[in-house]
Amino acid sequence: MAPEAGRWQPPDWADLQADLQQVRHKLTQR
Repeated sequence: MAPEAGRWQPPDWADLQADLQQVRHKLTQR
């Protein structure tokens, strides 16, 4: 992936991704 691809995304996109992963983890662990 080109480094420019992540430049247009909002800076808090990483936080959103982290939250999504945490939620998915909780769902799979249940």
